[in-house]
Amino acid sequence: MAFQLHIRHNLESARDGLGRGDMGHFTRDEVRVGSAPECECCVEDEAFPPLAFVLRSEVVRGVPVTQVAPTPGSGLFLNGVPATETLPLRSGDELRLGHWTMRFHRVHGAAGRTWSFELLAVFGKVLVGLILVAEVGIVTWLPRRLHRAAVWEHEVSRQRVAQLLDSLRRENQAGQGATAIEQALRRTIARELDRRALYLARHGGRLGPAQNRAVHEELLDFQRILSRLGQGPFPPPYPGVDMDGAVRALLRRYGEVADAP
Repeated sequence: MAFQLHIRHNLESARDGLGRGDMGHFTRDEVRVGSAPECECCVEDEAFPPLAFVLRSEVVRGVPVTQVAPTPGSGLFLNGVPATETLPLRSGDELRLGHWTMRFHRVHGAAGRTWSFELLAVFGKVLVGLILVAEVGIVTWLPRRLHRAAVWEHEVSRQRVAQLLDSLRRENQAGQGATAIEQALRRTIARELDRRALYLARHGGRLGPAQNRAVHEELLDFQRILSRLGQGPFPPPYPGVDMDGAVRALLRRYGEVADAP
């Protein structure tokens, strides 16, 4: 079970941090710390006990546990408190003996990948690939779709105008004017429809949807007029006032009054 000991001599180092070579890395389940050469963590200091304490690691119910067992009379302190019996260590605990300080840090190995993680990773890659394919498809398909829709809208609006114009010209030609004013109105409508047919023949291909809609609305006005004409003859015009006859009548009347005795 891996752990590290950050070792520092307090009198020789005034800095808070640790220098090169001040850290020991251990993977054994039991590590002896002392000045004796046979110790796994040998502190080269005559004032340091030959065997100061022992670090023992084991797994309890799936949880790694490391304990420190001090040698009787070694004078070991754990986080500033004298350690006289075996005590558990937590990562970051500080062991101090004489002028030496050792900070304990547990080293955790990389967690293995489970089958669910692998399956999720594969699913994520497939999903990202599908999203990229969909984005590429949208980028290439959407502009074409929009262009095709615009072309269809333009063509539909042109066909609506052409069909309505042909229908109005046929309806106007088939109608019979019962009165002079109706005949004159139909002739005027025929001229206006012919003018628009000639304009569309020359410039209809360059008209946009908005312009075709405006022409269509104008033709609907002609349709309403022709529908009114089809409902029956217009009444005769209102008789005008004969101003000349009225003046002559007044003068004649005035003369008769003047000649009377």
